[in-house]
Amino acid sequence: MGNIFEPQCTPSLLGPDDNEGSLKAKYELGMFPKRLGQGQFSKAYECSSRDSHEEAYALKVFFQDADAADHAKNELRVLRVLGHHPRIIRVVECDREEPFPLRLVLELCRGGQLFDRIKERGRYDEQDACAVTRQILEAVAFMHGRGVMHRDLKPENILLVSEDNDIDIKVCDFGIAKVADRGFMPRSTSFLGSDYYLAPEMIRQEEYGPEVDVWAAGVSTYAVLSGTLPFMGEGGDLRQTYEKIVERDLKFDGEAWEDKSELAMDFVSQMLLVQRDKRPNAATALHHPWLVHCGLDEDTVQPQVPFRSQRPLIAGPQLSMGSPPSVICSTRQAPYMLPQRTGDEAPASFPSVRTDMIARKISAPAVLNGSQRVGTSIV
Repeated sequence: MGNIFEPQCTPSLLGPDDNEGSLKAKYELGMFPKRLGQGQFSKAYECSSRDSHEEAYALKVFFQDADAADHAKNELRVLRVLGHHPRIIRVVECDREEPFPLRLVLELCRGGQLFDRIKERGRYDEQDACAVTRQILEAVAFMHGRGVMHRDLKPENILLVSEDNDIDIKVCDFGIAKVADRGFMPRSTSFLGSDYYLAPEMIRQEEYGPEVDVWAAGVSTYAVLSGTLPFMGEGGDLRQTYEKIVERDLKFDGEAWEDKSELAMDFVSQMLLVQRDKRPNAATALHHPWLVHCGLDEDTVQPQVPFRSQRPLIAGPQLSMGSPPSVICSTRQAPYMLPQRTGDEAPASFPSVRTDMIARKISAPAVLNGSQRVGTSIV
């Protein structure tokens, strides 16, 4: 692991000190700033208020190029639309230095990425996994209610608030999120996201909406419960990965699932329905018996009303990936049909490296039919 402390450089990470309202006048980093993380378009550092060193924040410094500038502008816009929610990262202040809005001051989450926490633990026990999933869906339901589609929901973009707590989370990184026009739900055909978390309709390059966040939340729940990912080609092969996603090559095999309840598997199966109109929206998913009754004896859980996917009216290997097909759940059977486990192929492991967001200039269907090949480069 590299050194997380970096020497200050010129120009200052906090920007120019040209007036008393500047970030540099309000915050400080120290001689060796602590780096919290780095993505495709930015680096994040811990900073503190000059007025009170006990008030710590995250400084997100975007790279000086046009793509990074677009992400910065979009993230700031989305965070302002969302306002405050306990499960979504909050923007404190921004730097509007031209030509790029280069810096955001955000609330600090000291626990790091959920991705890293899963790797440390191997996998979560069911009760903790349920708590994490519930909070993710609370954030997603709120976003969708505000007309925002995240499009890159994954454990790398979910932060733990504290180093000492495994379940208190906040969703972050809204650089490719989409905001709907007033009164409508966001729709898009752009091929954006992270390979292992893409919904089938994105790979088929169909028009899609907030249902893609529900799918990604389902993939993330699978990862939290098992330390593996549900859909990954051999050696990370992209074509095989896409095939597994569009064919819903979903299994609940291996040691990780032996102590998990049927309700947990049913919940994941419902979130990962290929038919997007059958997937529950985030608000409906919060009422699934697994989230409502987690921790109770499963034999005592007898829901009176079938759990059904309902569309709202608006106002991504030891975190391993992998596994093939279980039976698609049908919401038409009362109270609901539980997934069947088939085969004995071991799931692939959680990836050892983080999954980068992709914005490919090729056709995903072409990757599936083999007429185009895709490397690991990101465009």
